[in-house]
Amino acid sequence: MEAGKVTTSIPSIEGYEEIVVESIATMARLFGVSAKKINNLRVAVNEACINAMEHGNDYDPNKPITVSYSYQDGEMIVSVKDAGSGEVHSDFQRPDVEEQVKKFKTERIGGWGLFLMKSLVDEVDIVGSDGQGTTATLKIATESQLMDN
Repeated sequence: MEAGKVTTSIPSIEGYEEIVVESIATMARLFGVSAKKINNLRVAVNEACINAMEHGNDYDPNKPITVSYSYQDGEMIVSVKDAGSGEVHSDFQRPDVEEQVKKFKTERIGGWGLFLMKSLVDEVDIVGSDGQGTTATLKIATESQLMDN
């Protein structure tokens, strides 16, 4: 079964991501995605939205985050696009936990968003388009889709 694509835009203001997270969770539930996978998807989409707000749009409320989501061929597919420069950092590494703990009280820590996304969903693809923003696409398969492969 396939569901039509839903697309919505939110401002780069923390808290608005919860609107799309809940809507995506509702669609996933309708198509039989397990509660555990829905929770994983919630966290991953939340992180993708926050990354878009922070790194792509510099928390500029006039720069939108565009979120598109659909259910196709046994997968929930979610794309989160910012309105930034389109620069993609290819040097992703797992954050150093010890280093993060040392910095915790004295400076801002980070680097966990992409790591969490990659840990929680089946596939993460990050694509930048020069001057047109960056898009993070997340995919999570239903259990029946995993059994078919």
